[in-house]
Amino acid sequence: MSSGTKVIMGGMASGQIKYLQHVMQANLTGFSKIDAVGLHPYGASPDGWCASGCGGNNLTTGNLATKITDYRTTAGKPIWVTEIGTGCGDQAWQAEYLTRSFTVFAAIYKCQLLSWYAWIDTMNPDFGLMDGQGEIKTVRNCF
Repeated sequence: MSSGTKVIMGGMASGQIKYLQHVMQANLTGFSKIDAVGLHPYGASPDGWCASGCGGNNLTTGNLATKITDYRTTAGKPIWVTEIGTGCGDQAWQAEYLTRSFTVFAAIYKCQLLSWYAWIDTMNPDFGLMDGQGEIKTVRNCF
């Protein structure tokens, strides 16, 4: 094993913090070899935005910053958001969600890693940064 290789415990759905605790309790020595914990906080609201009353695009799985902080506190390690996104036909809303999510993550972690799912809508309808014809969506204004 190379000391330069990062080992990421990956892809936990938000709300599975008990699983993380069980892994740590089962083998703390093994867990100590993990450099960061991957998280997929789909549906988490950046700073309360669209937690309710936002038309059909409500983000109802909790607060994004709280979820990331809770996982970081429990793990005692950096958290990498290895997937976040939303399947939304409203490009302006999707752009706002992306911007707010990146802003929250950058504020609490100086943006170690945050990956948007997906690159193009053909991967999963309406999730991509590009539409099915390869055109960049409104989210380009976020960068």
